[in-house]
Amino acid sequence: MLPISVFDKNFAFKIKNNNQNINLIGRVKVKVLVVTAIIILVVLATQMVFAASLATDGQKISQIDQEIEKLEIENINLKVQITQQSSFKTLKEKAKTLGFEKN
Repeated sequence: MLPISVFDKNFAFKIKNNNQNINLIGRVKVKVLVVTAIIILVVLATQMVFAASLATDGQKISQIDQEIEKLEIENINLKVQITQQSSFKTLKEKAKTLGFEKN
């Protein structure tokens, strides 16, 4: 039979070895959880940045659309003015060539 002191040493070694394995597994789990949490936070932060960027881009597009509408209306008004003035000039020149005079 083995003396008790040898048994105690082997048992103590096994318990110590077991505790080291459990601690190692626990450390790995904690590291995995920390890395996973960091990745999730980075993804969420990135998503928030893109969402904010899309919102400001939407506002810019809306402003540009409004400006385009204003410029199109102004363009139409200018075309009408050009047409009116050119037709008046044309009529005036034709009237002069035909001998009509202003009284």
